[in-house]
Amino acid sequence: MAYSTLRNSRYQREQRFTIASWAVLVLIGALSASAYHHWSTKRSASPDEAAMAPVAPTISMHTWLEQSEAAVNGLVGARNTIAAAASRRDIPATGTACQTATDAVATLRQHMPSPEASVNSALQQAISNYTIGLPDCISASRNVNGQGMQRAARYISQGDDAMQLGLDLLEDQAAPSASQLGMLIV
Repeated sequence: MAYSTLRNSRYQREQRFTIASWAVLVLIGALSASAYHHWSTKRSASPDEAAMAPVAPTISMHTWLEQSEAAVNGLVGARNTIAAAASRRDIPATGTACQTATDAVATLRQHMPSPEASVNSALQQAISNYTIGLPDCISASRNVNGQGMQRAARYISQGDDAMQLGLDLLEDQAAPSASQLGMLIV
């Protein structure tokens, strides 16, 4: 009988342990769900998502253009140099011009965003396309890779279209220096 009591006692302890384990797991699950809910609601107000939301401009378009005109002109000039080198079929000069344009894109990126949403959108699209195409241009010119150059040309052309839209929008803003911007698209 002592053996039977010992066995029942051990079985009861194991059952209590199992019930306690399940209770702890349920508690952990509930706490995890609560923490996830709390985290996801806090996450929606994170700086990354707040940066994507439209914000009121802190400077005027005229002031922004004065501050970023050299960067815009630098990118337009670098892009025109790429077009000139490509039209001459000068692969090394095209690669060098693409490197210069890469630096110009980085400079323009530092001046973003513009206070005008439509200009900002167009310039951001241009920057994105150039950021994809210019490294391909540099690499393809080093390796004399025709397929790489075609891929680069596709993204650079898309960047040109977006940049031209941005320049047109800047001109529509009636900023005095915007009408002096121009870009040769090849």
